[in-house]
Amino acid sequence: MRKISLIALTCMTAVTMAGCATFETETSGRLVDEVKLGEIQPGKTQKGEILATFGDPTEVKKEDGAEKLYYIYRESRVPRYLGGLIEDKSRAGVKETILEITIKDNTVTNYKFERTEEEED
Repeated sequence: MRKISLIALTCMTAVTMAGCATFETETSGRLVDEVKLGEIQPGKTQKGEILATFGDPTEVKKEDGAEKLYYIYRESRVPRYLGGLIEDKSRAGVKETILEITIKDNTVTNYKFERTEEEED
């Protein structure tokens, strides 16, 4: 009887541990130091200063005679089960920041910073 109880306890422990999720953090892009956003002055700040402060952008687009620099950072916490054998990206918590800087004639004309966060299910 004692042997059966020990086996049952072992099985219950294994099932419980298998149901627990661990999380792996995945990141991509360039993280922006938000304190340095105050240094951007539309009409004054030059493109070279932006590159020196924030580094190379994640993406560059040209439209209507202007250049748009994008600094995009994405972080997701992905739950993993059964010791990491199964991952569920559909239940990931995602944080994203986007800094968009518009430059015309080598000078910043405008910028905007957005932060979004989706909670884990």
